[in-house]
Amino acid sequence: MTVVARVARLLAPRELVFEDVELDAGALEPGSLFAETEVSAVSLGTERAAYVGDPPLRPGPVYPRLVGYCNVATVRASASPDLPIGARILTHQSHRSAFVCSTADVLARVPPEVTSAEASLTYLAHLGLAALRRAAFAPGERVAIVGLGAIGLATTALVRAFGSPAVAIGNAPERLSLALAAGASAARAGDEVEDASADLVVLTANTWEAWRLATRIAARFGRIAVLGFPGRTDGPPPFNPLESRSFYDKQLAIFGAGMPVASGPAPESEATTLSRGVEMLLGMIARGQLSLAKLVTHEVPWTELRDVYERAAAGDKQLVTALLRWRDGR
Repeated sequence: MTVVARVARLLAPRELVFEDVELDAGALEPGSLFAETEVSAVSLGTERAAYVGDPPLRPGPVYPRLVGYCNVATVRASASPDLPIGARILTHQSHRSAFVCSTADVLARVPPEVTSAEASLTYLAHLGLAALRRAAFAPGERVAIVGLGAIGLATTALVRAFGSPAVAIGNAPERLSLALAAGASAARAGDEVEDASADLVVLTANTWEAWRLATRIAARFGRIAVLGFPGRTDGPPPFNPLESRSFYDKQLAIFGAGMPVASGPAPESEATTLSRGVEMLLGMIARGQLSLAKLVTHEVPWTELRDVYERAAAGDKQLVTALLRWRDGR
């Protein structure tokens, strides 16, 4: 059985196309499956950067490239007893209508209690979880989140779910309101934050000003978990990013955090950690301990992906998380 899938691809900055790709869904190898996408979440930070042509994070060819990595699909044919027909799965598949993959590429099976929309955001939430773990977060600590995109807002919801106060710091009223809805104990603009009291700062923004703010609000012996890419489009910093009055005097610890998905296959231990973390988050959503639904600000047909990218490129702060619908479904 041959199926034609629609696949989104960037040929160059702002050159988005949808290609037809033929899939052989009738002769599956053992341990593989064929699935049709229900929704895929747009990771706005990563995908906007690729769309406008921001400096790449790694050396090597950049285009053409697939886009997207938060895909929830329904299994339509399976050569694995663990993932039968009808199961919903979360994978790192790109924005596409259907795919054939190995069961080893499945991050998690989505519980019946969890909508496909929320499930599609769990990898982005897992990046926040990875940052908390990397910096040895302990429930009860004071946490500040700098940068209120989808990852920052998901981290805010996670900190709240773990029973700690979370101060959300952003530069747009729309994002501050969403942070409060996600469970932040306080939501402030960066220029309104004066106290250096955060045991842990999770930095998701890329600007040098956000970096300086993170070092300023961290408490003595505080930690900063960096999920953003400081200075990616800013050039050299206009100040010393490790100035002594913040880094040395406060004896700060700074951690690189996150689990990149574009640098080749993950080691088995890392892949297992990711899968277990995503399963944990899905379980929390299923039990009502964590909600990511409020992070979805736009849900559109897949044909509107270019419009989503253009709004992101224009700096639309009302756009936080966009989901692409590929067919009727949950």
